Amino acid sequence: MVFGSSVLTYNGELYNHERLRATMPGPWKSTGDTEVLLHLLAQRGAHALSSLAGMFAFALWDSATRRLLLARDRLGIKPLYYRLLPDGIAFASELKALMLLGKPEIDKGALRDSCFTATFRHRKPSTRHRKLPAGHTLTFADGRTSVQRYWDPSAAIVARDSAPRYRSSTRCCAK
Repeated sequence: MVFGSSVLTYNGELYNHERLRATMPGPWKSTGDTEVLLHLLAQRGAHALSSLAGMFAFALWDSATRRLLLARDRLGIKPLYYRLLPDGIAFASELKALMLLGKPEIDKGALRDSCFTATFRHRKPSTRHRKLPAGHTLTFADGRTSVQRYWDPSAAIVARDSAPRYRSSTRCCAK
């Protein structure tokens, strides 16, 4: 989808897109979440990520600044792989799409580690392919790449008090 100098390719779903749409002026050409995301990013840039609730991976190209922004949802539900090239960057939602660029060398350490974990996390079994970590952005401009975390779970969210919330009963329900 195109808006001004911005071009967005997007995979996912924003659960709060209707609420976000209500905070921005139109006119709107669709009722979907892609247009809301594009307008929000054009308005606030990467700062918009803190207001998103959903699962997504996207790439935003700004032709005016010649800057690419890749982003992945907070929990990494939607995958986003990338490969740095001598003259640019390639990205895809599936690793096999990047294999069209040629077979890379195998990272034996990552391959060994994969035997002991369910995923490769941000390491891939090749030396050139990377997976953008959950809750991170990648900015590519002027041949330079910067990967930054935009979301860090708060300990207050997952902390539990010492008192049990539910007490189990040893009494039988039947009388």
